Amino acid sequence: MALKKDFVKTLDGFDGTLTSKDVYWKVTNISGNKDSVSYNLEGFKGDVQVFGYSFSFDPDLSDKSGNFIAQAYDHAKTLSEFSGSEDV
Repeated sequence: MALKKDFVKTLDGFDGTLTSKDVYWKVTNISGNKDSVSYNLEGFKGDVQVFGYSFSFDPDLSDKSGNFIAQAYDHAKTLSEFSGSEDV
């Protein structure tokens, strides 16, 4: 599983924005326990990493919940940076 979404970044001190279309976002590191899970979500264009984020969430431990990696993707889709992203 991964996400696909355009990447747009504005940097302080610069005019305009950096844009990369159809970036492939994948969880590259995940750690935690029943109380909190942290993960890195990194964006790639081909073999080149364009950007990375670090997030955390409170995991769902119920029988109906997905594994922590699936929960990380679900969590990312709730964030403004990844609203409207596509599952790939």
